[in-house]
Amino acid sequence: MKKNFILILISVLMLTACASQPRATPVTGTWLLVSYGPASDQLSTLPDLNRSLIFDADGKINGNVGCNSFAGTYTLQGDQISFQQGVSTQLACVPDIIMQQEAFTLKILSNNPKFKVDGRSLTLWTDEGTLILELDGN
Repeated sequence: MKKNFILILISVLMLTACASQPRATPVTGTWLLVSYGPASDQLSTLPDLNRSLIFDADGKINGNVGCNSFAGTYTLQGDQISFQQGVSTQLACVPDIIMQQEAFTLKILSNNPKFKVDGRSLTLWTDEGTLILELDGN
């Protein structure tokens, strides 16, 4: 009887722990921006810059795609992802191409892009252009 009680208690605790953990979404993880621009004419990201987007399972996103850090939330609905930016730093970086990379990326994110995950690749796109991201191996 005592043994059954302990097994039941352990089972309840395990189920409670599992229930309280956010479930992973298809985009959960740290993604590195690889390229951006029109689908037919992608530009490679600038080397040696922070260019990561981190999607938490609980619907939070934070990142930096060249110059400024940002954070907010996201929701998935079918093959569309919606972002609500919460906070962002407001630095001006040089050369201008850094700011162009960042502005293009944030423009795509703010337009509720469609998304597709294919293995370690995440593609976000709107009529304005496409972002290609790769899952960080760390």
